[in-house]
Amino acid sequence: MTDQKAAARTEAFARRKALFAAGQGQAAEILADFLAAHAGKALAGYMPMRTEIDPLPAMAAHRGPVGVPVILA
Repeated sequence: MTDQKAAARTEAFARRKALFAAGQGQAAEILADFLAAHAGKALAGYMPMRTEIDPLPAMAAHRGPVGVPVILA
């Protein structure tokens, strides 16, 4: 099971890496449009790592407080 899990993670990362290299497209705009209905409300976000979709432009456009997790250590 551990080997299957590792293989699935490796395959998923390779697929995400290829898509990430192609660009984010309109992901941030679509997210910002969706969040517009929640203006003034608190938003939980995240700081993107490696091939994760970058939500920072949408978080910056949000009209309300935005929080992200803080990991100590």
